[in-house]
Amino acid sequence: MDYSGMSLYQLSELSKIYGAEKLDDYKANLKTTFIKGIHSEKIVYNKNILKTLLMEMDTVYSSIIDLHLEKEVLLIDAYESATIEGARTTIDEVKHILVNNKDTKDTYMVKDTLAASKLAYSSDFKINLDGICDIWKIVTQNVYENKRQQLNGSRFRTGMVYISNGIKVFHTPEKPERIENKLTLFLQRLSQLEENVFIKAALLHFYIVYIHPFCDGNGRTARICFNSYLYHNGIKNINKVALSKFINKDRNNYYKSISESEKFVKINSDVFMDITPSIHYLLSTLKEAMTSTLFLQNKLSAEEKKLLTTMKKRGKNAEITVKKCIKILYLSEQECRNILNSLTNKGYLSKRKEGVKNIYTLLIS
Repeated sequence: MDYSGMSLYQLSELSKIYGAEKLDDYKANLKTTFIKGIHSEKIVYNKNILKTLLMEMDTVYSSIIDLHLEKEVLLIDAYESATIEGARTTIDEVKHILVNNKDTKDTYMVKDTLAASKLAYSSDFKINLDGICDIWKIVTQNVYENKRQQLNGSRFRTGMVYISNGIKVFHTPEKPERIENKLTLFLQRLSQLEENVFIKAALLHFYIVYIHPFCDGNGRTARICFNSYLYHNGIKNINKVALSKFINKDRNNYYKSISESEKFVKINSDVFMDITPSIHYLLSTLKEAMTSTLFLQNKLSAEEKKLLTTMKKRGKNAEITVKKCIKILYLSEQECRNILNSLTNKGYLSKRKEGVKNIYTLLIS
């Protein structure tokens, strides 16, 4: 059963009304991570929910080729990441500023995010305490507004911060005196973890946002670290993918996924934090961003465009067979099979066998 978009917290609340069946099913597929919450909660995620998503991501990523788009994509991603955090400018304005150097606070946010991204993709960069701090220093070097709370010889914040909407506090991050030790241990354990690289990168992103090691710039730093971790662990074409563009389009759900993951639930004597919403959102959004990259590299035939348009009307994960394709395109069986296999090779569809027939599933929305 698919509980995408749900969490252990949500299901435990629903179980009070509808019974424990869904909760028990969900709990059976939970995987405990090495991470402990701020108050020693067990941090878990649902491996079953993520299994299909990871397979789809592998299919899409394997189709991305090097079109030398890094320069343009890095600028777009830096712009979108900065606007997630409040920058108000345009791509054209930033391009103009890059030439004449007449900056505003907003254009500084984009330029500094771009500079930090370039550092994070450099060949000798490493995701360690120094590397994370170096990214943060560049990201905030011209816009940092909390200097009185920061540093004084320390690499991390020296005062408490609170995540709120101005009325209600949603999250109280780690105490400042614990940040360095907690982050050091996390990075050590992450390097030893035998897990899918996309999951590991998502854990890194979540943990930086969760403990909030800096007073400002944590979101931009976390997203750059996510991309950098993937890049330095074999996902080299991640720098062709403008992830922040797709997060920015859906930023309310981005923040909601993090907020849902920070809720805890007590079951018997154990206290859990289920971070499935954060991982699922980030990876499904990355899959969408990677699929967008495919549109840039793959020219579609008129028949392929018609078929994709028809399937998209049915929504993401729409399914089709050769027989249904014939009814849509009025082509022969072999022609439809060739078109469906072509779209699979280009990363728009996935294919699985059920009995003697192939089922093709839409990977884009």
